[in-house]
Amino acid sequence: MSLILAIETTEKHGSVALLDGRQVLADVRLPQDRRSAQTLTVAMDAILREQSVAPEKIELVAVVLGPGSFTGLRVGVMAAKMFAESANTLSLWCMGINQRSKGVWANNLIHNLHLITGSQC
Repeated sequence: MSLILAIETTEKHGSVALLDGRQVLADVRLPQDRRSAQTLTVAMDAILREQSVAPEKIELVAVVLGPGSFTGLRVGVMAAKMFAESANTLSLWCMGINQRSKGVWANNLIHNLHLITGSQC
């Protein structure tokens, strides 16, 4: 298993996904009525618990660097950095590509993870 925790906070409403290589195991859209800073770490914890994955089993934390909201970017980057350091794993920071082509939450994580997997959706 090659587990990846992916974080997207460049838009008003972000998302978190857990992947095994190219396969999406689970994805969570952050609540629209609250800010990413309030909900991101809760969603990260929930997705790992839901899939029964211990944080140290994550091999890579990927976070989208933009373009997007400056505050959202800071929230995503800091969450990824703190998670990676506490779980003793790697972090990858990738730029967004054509963010709006498939809708904000529908496929941003997969679309941006082309840097990891070598394929685009």
